[in-house]
Amino acid sequence: MEHSRRHHEEPALSRRETFSAAFLASASVLVLVDKVSGRHSVALVALVMVLLPVVTSWRRIGGLSRLMSALAIIATLAFALTGGTLAAFLLAASRALFLPALLVMMTILQASAQNSEPVARVARFVVDQPPSRRFAMLTIAGHIFGMLLNLAGFRFLLAVALDQCRQMTSDADVLVIKERRVVNAVLCGFGATIMWSPVGIALNLLLPLMPDFDWIDYAPYGICTVLVFVGLRFLFDSVGPRPMQKREPASRKGVVRATLQLIALLIGVTGGAALADVTLGIPMQGALLIVVPLAAIIWRLWSAPGPALVKLADLATSSFRAMPKPVNEVSLVLATGYLGLILVELIPMDSVRSLIGTLDLSPAGLCAVIVLLIAAFSMVGVSPMITGTVCVGAVLGAGLDIPYPMLLLSALTGWAVGMMLSPVTATMIVTSAISGRPASQVGWRWNGAFTITFTVLMLGAFTVWGWML
Repeated sequence: MEHSRRHHEEPALSRRETFSAAFLASASVLVLVDKVSGRHSVALVALVMVLLPVVTSWRRIGGLSRLMSALAIIATLAFALTGGTLAAFLLAASRALFLPALLVMMTILQASAQNSEPVARVARFVVDQPPSRRFAMLTIAGHIFGMLLNLAGFRFLLAVALDQCRQMTSDADVLVIKERRVVNAVLCGFGATIMWSPVGIALNLLLPLMPDFDWIDYAPYGICTVLVFVGLRFLFDSVGPRPMQKREPASRKGVVRATLQLIALLIGVTGGAALADVTLGIPMQGALLIVVPLAAIIWRLWSAPGPALVKLADLATSSFRAMPKPVNEVSLVLATGYLGLILVELIPMDSVRSLIGTLDLSPAGLCAVIVLLIAAFSMVGVSPMITGTVCVGAVLGAGLDIPYPMLLLSALTGWAVGMMLSPVTATMIVTSAISGRPASQVGWRWNGAFTITFTVLMLGAFTVWGWML
């Protein structure tokens, strides 16, 4: 009943917000139909439904979203003028729409779980820990959430942690320091998944390009890199500013049980999607769009007091109210993802392979070029997913003599660097939206020194590695 009273006290959604919520929800359902049926023509209708709220909110979304949307339109025109096919366009739209649809669906799970007692108890306990212990807990949580739910899990965890942080601190100066530490720890945990996660997008895109080489062969290199990545971030975190604030030890009562319940929720979402994939033949992406709202319903029915119908009505109301909020995130993630996919169609791969073959670089030099190229292109909106695939594919196509682990690790290093710094990667878009801080502040000011140091260390490691070949 507390949630219901809170909703009544909040102002009603405007006509524009109601319109946005309805169309974003409908578009997400159509994306689900596309993923399940494989009919990408449905994605065209979904694309229109997503773009309508973006257009009606054009003056309210960020300048970066408007810029990337304009670039996506220009790239589409270039694609059409150079003989691009409708089938390729629909495939790019289908692939680019999944992440925005998942972000919309995650607003339902967030509305269900964010204010529940188990989640609040765990969040308060973690956020109220001493800095080093809080860093460890949030980094591990970011790693787990990232592996199980990818960007959607990262968004959920960061939103809960920052919300709890703001409830516990009224001092503006203390809040800035705490928010910075929370954001950096969650980012670190999530970013580390890129280096080794067997269920992550990065490795599952790049490993199939390498014949007779699998995750088991690569894992030792990735795990060692994770230790360097997290250890270096911990060193930077430990020498950062600390608020001079008296604190009382957080209560441990019920924390273990609440933590297990939250882990069960995460495993239930991922496991349910995997089970639907294996038993029903529903693709993993489509299964997630089904399981996430279903998990939200089950969580609300189980964790909240009161009659079932009241709880479901409350969840429906709070979810619908939350759906218009990520319009800026949705538009920017959609524009950047789509832009990268269309640019791949415009890149002459034969010329790229020929260029790489004629450069005659050493393995270490080639790794440095790959790292810097992926990071640099991410700054202008080309997803590391796209640049990494192009670079690795071009090197393999040119038949250059470089160890697979070295090549793979260079691409993943560039991917991680781009994710931590670029204001137009999906991770930084979400972080900026939830924290209310400019992406440039979160990226360059909060993580610039750490990321550059990590890059220098990795380039040094590639150089030594090259000498040993």
